[in-house]
Formats: sequence, structure tokens, C-alpha cells
Amino acid sequence: MHKLTFIKIDTEGYDKEIIKAIPEIITRHRPYIVTECFGPLTKPEKLELFDLLTDWKYSLYFLEDFSLKSKIKIERKNATVAHTYNILAIPKEKE
Repeated sequence: MHKLTFIKIDTEGYDKEIIKAIPEIITRHRPYIVTECFGPLTKPEKLELFDLLTDWKYSLYFLEDFSLKSKIKIERKNATVAHTYNILAIPKEKE
């Protein structure tokens, strides 16, 4: 059986809904996830995406041009910036 190791999601604000729809995949395979935090989302919606991933024991990092040049970790205090940004979610056991 092949193992899923990477998921990329970019659905213009619906990313958390996709993630919420695939808990079995995330739990079973523990893939790296690249997703977007869409700028126009409300602060509570952005925090819901943050909480969803961190509750599944993922560490979150800002991903710029698909590069982790600065490897800035996303915390609750910086998860609600106004602009759209990409997130690299790494399962904590794979860091």
C-alpha cells in the first residue's frame, strides 16, 4: 500500500473545510500539508484553521514562495495577519 506524504490545498478560503472533511487521511498518513490562510477570512476563521491543525499535533510555519528561508513559526498571536499567506504544516513527530 502506498503512503500519502503530502497534501496541497488552495481553495480561496475554504481550506479548513477541506481539512475538516479528511480527518481519517490526516490521522492515518500524517502527511505534510501546505494550505492557504486566505486574507479576507475573519480573525475567528483564521484561528479555527490554526487550531484545527495544531490540535492534530502539527507545527505551522509561514511558507514563502515554497521556501522556508526564515522558518518563522506560526503562533496564535501571528496567525491572524491581514494578508493571504501559505502555511507549511509539519507533523510534530516528523520535525
